[in-house]
Amino acid sequence: MKIKLADIVFDQKLYPRIETNWLTEVNYADAMKTGAKFPPIEVVALAGGKWACCDGWHRIGAAKRAGLDSIEAIVSKAKTEAEQFLRAIETNLTHGRGLSPYEKARIVERLHSAEFKWSQSKIAGFLHMTKASLSRMIKKRSVLDTNGFGFGKMHKAPLANLVAAGEVSAEAESAEASLATESQAHIFVQALALMEGGIVDFEDANVCEVILSIGRWVRENGLRLKEGAKKAA
Repeated sequence: MKIKLADIVFDQKLYPRIETNWLTEVNYADAMKTGAKFPPIEVVALAGGKWACCDGWHRIGAAKRAGLDSIEAIVSKAKTEAEQFLRAIETNLTHGRGLSPYEKARIVERLHSAEFKWSQSKIAGFLHMTKASLSRMIKKRSVLDTNGFGFGKMHKAPLANLVAAGEVSAEAESAEASLATESQAHIFVQALALMEGGIVDFEDANVCEVILSIGRWVRENGLRLKEGAKKAA
């Protein structure tokens, strides 16, 4: 069946991805414009004629980029919120852009919480990972034991040193939410937010070297930057 893109809502409790990849959306959109057929997305019916997606956010984003107003969809057979979340994980594990390590870590956090109470062995099998790989992924991202199951809130790997020191701030958590890349400007906005937010990992030599390289480049290209800014104004 066809459903309107405007009627699809994002529900973080249902969907395992934290962000979509803009390049994947662009490539899908180009294919859609040429008439390529994609599998239908999978949705869950909500009140008021709305739909929550449990599989297909890249296709939804691509359809919007392609100027479409509707997309082919099937209704999920999963009934409860827990069933819908597990179904969303299954579908996103088996096709499309792979789930990132951070997204998997967030899934682990929820499945290991009091809501599901899954063992690490069961989670590892469900995510098609070894127990050793799962443990390493958790260790790199866990700050505090907030759920009583041996690990706490998950963070992205670029903050690994801060995570180990237990120094991830509220500002860092806010910055994490915008780490998807939409354009060149967005990349530099992210970098500026990290630096101005005081959450630069000075224990990471690579990070420090990159920032120093940026500083050298800015000094060498200051005039060109000023001319470009005037044109933009």
